[in-house]
Amino acid sequence: LVFGLHPIHTENITFVTLGGTDLLMTLFALLSLILYIDFRKRETKVRYIFLLFSLCSYVFSLLSKETAIGFILVFPLIEWLTATKKKSFKWTGFYLLVLVVIQWNVISGYMPGILGKVISTESGKTGDPLKLLDAIGYAIQSLSLPYPQSVIIKEFGDRTLSLIIIAVSLLAVLLSILFLKTRRLIVFSAGLFAATSLPYLFVPFVEGNIAVFAERYLYAPSIGFCIYLTIGAAELLKTKKNLMVAVLALCLLYSFEGVNYYYNSWSSEEAFWQNAVDMNPDYVTGYVSLASIESSRGRTD
Repeated sequence: LVFGLHPIHTENITFVTLGGTDLLMTLFALLSLILYIDFRKRETKVRYIFLLFSLCSYVFSLLSKETAIGFILVFPLIEWLTATKKKSFKWTGFYLLVLVVIQWNVISGYMPGILGKVISTESGKTGDPLKLLDAIGYAIQSLSLPYPQSVIIKEFGDRTLSLIIIAVSLLAVLLSILFLKTRRLIVFSAGLFAATSLPYLFVPFVEGNIAVFAERYLYAPSIGFCIYLTIGAAELLKTKKNLMVAVLALCLLYSFEGVNYYYNSWSSEEAFWQNAVDMNPDYVTGYVSLASIESSRGRTD
């Protein structure tokens, strides 16, 4: 319910021409994970059919969007979360090897271009590694306090505040592991967020005039975030039943934020471009679509 109502997902639906790639990538990646879990649960030879379809689904995920490469790190997490015997990890090792081969063949033509942009200085990029911290700080902030309420950090926000957000998040995960009973799920949800965020952290290296971490990029990482949030709520509800009101209030707030976000940023082409200018006023000259809308109304100023 928390995942379904999270307002950050508004962009994935309304901006379907681009956001649809993240939806399809996540759909097939999760399907691949589920089929792999079914394969590991079964004992008969029929289970290899599940393994085959898991591989096929992962290929579809990669073809939907290259950032599905992050999900390869989730398979060991699944194994660790569900396995009861140490020797069972041999299957994960074999499966990961196959996935690496698939990834190399599917996106080998794409990665050299990305790496070339990362190390190139022609576009004024210096390969500043701290930009990765800016990106992950903005990602956590966007999930924790979705726009338009998240006015603390803009898309190219203050680095110090990003570092504070990352530090507080790591502390929260650490305390959860120490004091909550569902430790494995905490580690799994944090690992899922980290693994699926990793491919997007290099976006600031590749492009300059874009969001550090667009909302649609957070669709897959938000799964880990929502699992973590739900675990915390469930643990609290075990001790204090009256907190159910607070959980329902959170879901209601998410619903309100999602609708508010839509009407302020995605209900029309003008709203979309105006939102872009509000978020990145330094790049207003790049938003020619908004200029066209205003010019057609005679508002050349």
